[in-house]
Amino acid sequence: MFELGLISCFVAVADALSFTRGAATLGLTQPQATLRVRKLETQLGFPLFVRTTRQVELTAEAERFLPHAREIVAACKSAEDFLSGLHVSRLQRVRLGSPEVTVAATPTRSKLLNRFIDRYPEIQLELSVGVSHRLLGKLRALDLDGFLTFRFLADRRAAPTPAWMDVIAMARSVAFLITPREHPLARRQTIAPADMAGYVMAVSPGTDCPDTIEDIQAYLRSLSMRYRLAPESHRATLEHFARTHRLPSFAWVVEGESPPEAKGDMVVLPFSDAQFMIDLCLVTRSDDQNLATRRLRAIAQEVAADSRWGKSPGRPLEAVAEVLAV
Repeated sequence: MFELGLISCFVAVADALSFTRGAATLGLTQPQATLRVRKLETQLGFPLFVRTTRQVELTAEAERFLPHAREIVAACKSAEDFLSGLHVSRLQRVRLGSPEVTVAATPTRSKLLNRFIDRYPEIQLELSVGVSHRLLGKLRALDLDGFLTFRFLADRRAAPTPAWMDVIAMARSVAFLITPREHPLARRQTIAPADMAGYVMAVSPGTDCPDTIEDIQAYLRSLSMRYRLAPESHRATLEHFARTHRLPSFAWVVEGESPPEAKGDMVVLPFSDAQFMIDLCLVTRSDDQNLATRRLRAIAQEVAADSRWGKSPGRPLEAVAEVLAV
């Protein structure tokens, strides 16, 4: 209904009780201020000032309207300050989330964070830990600029994600089977998924990423595999559970690194083909062109290029997940 420039001019003239002094506070000339006040009077339908040769006075209607005009100007100034501060803060910080399992799961996470901090010390990096689907919700609600997570690939394929998500896969881990020495599978040199049909596996409950762990369990069921859930997602707890109940379990190792060591009476077996893999990914919004977020993406691309296989095709599930302890 009102133009802010007209309201501001009215308040300035009313405060100064002078068109000349009021115009000067706004960087206007006296004729410009007069024109704006007249335009506002036309919109309001009543005069605002009574001018004589000696002074300028407010009309009775203007006296009653002035407090509302001040509120309009103050509210707009407050909104401008907020948006300006928001813009500056977004240039100077990155809010990054991560499920608990990514904290110690791979050195790639540390490489990403350390390289970003070293290169852009002026940008504040805010880290938060949470369940993956909640981090995804925060990203969608603009409460996060990005988050780290794992995606599961079966037969080197990952399910597509919505167009609003940008996903950079930075490192890949492959699965090994850890099984008791007396287990029938321990007699083999290598393992294929078909070899595990009918056997019971020890599996993480996936407390950090419950949605995707269900997808992984569904994939295991499609291979006619059964599973028992360990009490916790922590790797040590899963290993203890598997050893105590004499069950096989998976261990994940960054591709190209040494396989896990066998402990006690357990045997480590490699898979004969690339059936079970996970990627550590940085997930951001594809429409986020903020400079700090773009810099984080660029470093994630560098980290991906450092790996042997680079950025992989495919994108993670909508509910991207923790699968390191499966």
